[in-house]
Amino acid sequence: MLPGILIITLFLIGFLLIRRKGERPPVFSGIVLMATGGLLLLFSMPIVVRPLIGTIENQNKQVADSTLATTDSYILLGGGVSGHSLSEASQVRALELVRCYRKHPAPVILCGGAVYPGQLAEADIAMKTLQELGIPAEHLVTEGASKTSLENLENAREICDRMNWENPVLVTSALHMPRSLLSAQKAGLNVTPAPCGYISEVTNVTLDFFLPDARTLSCFRNWVWEVLGLMFYSIIY
Repeated sequence: MLPGILIITLFLIGFLLIRRKGERPPVFSGIVLMATGGLLLLFSMPIVVRPLIGTIENQNKQVADSTLATTDSYILLGGGVSGHSLSEASQVRALELVRCYRKHPAPVILCGGAVYPGQLAEADIAMKTLQELGIPAEHLVTEGASKTSLENLENAREICDRMNWENPVLVTSALHMPRSLLSAQKAGLNVTPAPCGYISEVTNVTLDFFLPDARTLSCFRNWVWEVLGLMFYSIIY
């Protein structure tokens, strides 16, 4: 259901409950529904959500070409799959990896295992995709046993130690980067961040920024997840 339709439905039901006649009208329930609709409206508007996302994304800037020249390897974190293909987030990360690789070719560690039984490991899907984009197989190393970012980086560290790679560049979504850097620190990896897929960038504010949409609501959910993750990581790490 589209956020706009759901928001209108919540407001309408809430209003009818408040106006309902009787000895004990469900005023409180009506207020709760209308408040829920108000919050849903707020957090599905790009003009509200994008600045929130920017508080995390803007902690790391796009990696400079001069920095890439000093790297001896890349680590590509998984962002999920869709069937036998990379998810949208993973595709954005893969394209950033290709951009960096073309600037300075170096071996690539592909992280990501199978989340569900019978599912292909994301690292294997990423390997096929990156080969199609021009990166030779001899420069691709798969790590297909991990299911979390921390496991990604712990396994990547073992590969780096085995191959004597000391200056890896970490490629992942800008929103995911701060938590990934904490995971890298926990795993004992000293990495250079190469964030990508910035959602908070705004070049021109239009009417659409004030209208609710499902994609923005999903971005808000991801922002909440990252905020909670950073809070949790800061406590246990």
